[in-house]
Amino acid sequence: MREYFAQAKDVRLYVREDGEPGAPPLVLSNSLGTDISMWEPQLQAFTETHRVIRYDMRGHGRSEASTGAYDIELLARDALAVFDAAGLTATDYCGLSLGGMVGQWLAINEPGRLGRAVLANAGIFIPPQAIAPRLEAIRDVGLAGLVEQIVPRWFTPAFITSHPGVVEDLKRVFLANSEDGYYGCSAALGTLDHRRLIGTVTVPVLVIGGDHDPATKPEHSRELAEKVLGAKLLMLDAAHLSNIEQPELFTAAVLDFLGREE
Repeated sequence: MREYFAQAKDVRLYVREDGEPGAPPLVLSNSLGTDISMWEPQLQAFTETHRVIRYDMRGHGRSEASTGAYDIELLARDALAVFDAAGLTATDYCGLSLGGMVGQWLAINEPGRLGRAVLANAGIFIPPQAIAPRLEAIRDVGLAGLVEQIVPRWFTPAFITSHPGVVEDLKRVFLANSEDGYYGCSAALGTLDHRRLIGTVTVPVLVIGGDHDPATKPEHSRELAEKVLGAKLLMLDAAHLSNIEQPELFTAAVLDFLGREE
């Protein structure tokens, strides 16, 4: 295990590496409101075949926050700063939710830096006006006032009932984030519009969606898969954090896509 900070344009980003240093690299990018711990269900299996590089998105976990609104490009350039700090010319990539949106930007704009890309629970467009109420709520009630609204977006009711410990752990992670960082990353959602360019992606892509995802609706995952030539699609019986709700199926699908048997 190796921990360090990558220097982005104006903040330091926390990075952790696990697995053999000489193994093929795999960068994991977290969702809005979480940190690198969201990938714990995958870590053991992923490190058997890959050098796993996880990082906390700007304003999340142990990464620094900047004030004001962010955009998808800024967050994608943060990811590139992590690539550079880890010495990666190119790498496989797996991002969920906001991490999946960042992965789309990279596949469109920096395809030479990616091998294969897993884009989970991430659509290609969010109307800016849909984000405005969330931004107001963050400033009005803070993270503590939002956490109970977020949980039903992350998980199905059945999972919330049957896995209370997992839910409580994620709530603690959410509340530990920077309010400025959560605001900035929430604002970045309103800058997502890859409708015109997503069809130019040539990087091999696996799209994973949730059949019960209220944040990235199933049709949005299907749209992403349809617009990327040759993309594979897997829909899981899950809400938004599909890697946590269906860890075995998610992990197996990613490893199969990345060429575990090759």
